[in-house]
Amino acid sequence: LIQIVTNNKDVQDIQNFAAEKLFVVLENHQAHETTIMVGSYVLGEFGFLIAEEVGRSGEDQFNVLMQHFSNASPKTQYQMLTAIMKISNLYPECRELVTPIFERLRASGDLETQQRANEYAMLPSLGEEMMEDILREMPSFNSDRKSALEERLNKV
Repeated sequence: LIQIVTNNKDVQDIQNFAAEKLFVVLENHQAHETTIMVGSYVLGEFGFLIAEEVGRSGEDQFNVLMQHFSNASPKTQYQMLTAIMKISNLYPECRELVTPIFERLRASGDLETQQRANEYAMLPSLGEEMMEDILREMPSFNSDRKSALEERLNKV
């Protein structure tokens, strides 16, 4: 799903649709772990497409993700940290929400969480331009390799 959404940059409707639908699903406190992970990726990359809609601001996206953080697996939390860092880069008003989270997680017992928190906490000190370069939208996946879902969709 992520590969299909990411690789269709010329069809912004797909990215907008995915961001909107995943946002709605993530509003449910009982969202499935995989949905939280995929939703984190999609909102981190394409949430800006829905941010102008009422109730979909950067802060709203931050809040909808963070409601799942404490119950998510470490692997999902890693993706969520990347997403909230990208959100804070796009929406400066979210930085004050994100900074305390990274500060708290710098002492995490999970080494990967600790590493990410330390790296993300120091990113703003590199300057706006460097931070934007580092947090830029992910490139498309290699077009030579199709996902299993894409293969099935092409057969239909």
